[in-house]
Amino acid sequence: MQNSRFFKSLLQLLFIISIFFLKTAFLKAQYVEFNDLRESEHIEYVLRLTNGDLLTGRIVEIVDDEGEPYLRFKSSIGTAIIYQNQIIEIRLKEEQYRHDHRVFIMPTAEPISNNHFIGLFELFFGYAGVGIYDIGSITVGRTLVPGIPAEDQLTNYNAKATVYTMRDPGLKGALHFAIGANVATIGQETLTNIYGVGTLTGERTRLTGMVFFKTSGSDIFDINLGNYGVATARYATGSVGIGLGLDTKFSSRHDTHVIAELWNNDVTRPTNSAFLLGLRQTNSDISMDFGLAFFTQPTVAPFVSFTWTPFFSSKLR
Repeated sequence: MQNSRFFKSLLQLLFIISIFFLKTAFLKAQYVEFNDLRESEHIEYVLRLTNGDLLTGRIVEIVDDEGEPYLRFKSSIGTAIIYQNQIIEIRLKEEQYRHDHRVFIMPTAEPISNNHFIGLFELFFGYAGVGIYDIGSITVGRTLVPGIPAEDQLTNYNAKATVYTMRDPGLKGALHFAIGANVATIGQETLTNIYGVGTLTGERTRLTGMVFFKTSGSDIFDINLGNYGVATARYATGSVGIGLGLDTKFSSRHDTHVIAELWNNDVTRPTNSAFLLGLRQTNSDISMDFGLAFFTQPTVAPFVSFTWTPFFSSKLR
């Protein structure tokens, strides 16, 4: 009975959070200003219209009509006149996707930059991230699971530096490399890892590969789960792990992505692996992830994440 009530409350909370994020996604200003836009064949913009459509293309002409300003906008389907009151948002194409610094939980080699965020993993893991210029990225998270004592909750710190970026305009992509460190505390245990990660970006797809190394912490330790009992974890110091990540968007919808991750925390033990596959619905403010995680035990578990990027930073100038 208690479990039934718990899951019922969990579903209600998930529904409320989903409604909040959906409302946030669609509550926008009635029109945008044209002051910072440029007429250029070399600059691509993404327009979000009041009817929900997204258009990608270039501005041919800006007409500052006193009655009703409009753009002549050239996209793949031709050139159209779009009035100011039909546009909810305009962003440079290069900054339309503000969640490229991570796949699901896997960090990519791209920096957080100005896309500072707060989020919620699996409803009980709150986290936040900030960028330091186009190099440093810092995230901090902590679980808030009912029934587990505060001193036994998980706290995670991650610091990443994007050390190299190579862009290829001809291929409309880039190659990024980053190094980082991760520290996790749970109960009396402190676990540390260092890692290197590379991300190859294309017009629609990002591929990420990482290698990580456990540098300190107990090989075997107990985790106090409070009302849920005790679990034993095994993760040997000196273990080398790998991760692969995929983030690709549907060609017909700019705001829907397929995300996937493959993890192994010890390359000498293939059974220490997990695979995540899901969908991401996103715009320039929020991101909602839903999917399934598959473990070699075997076990299947749902995953969900909500991320809010409230600080708007435009590069239109």
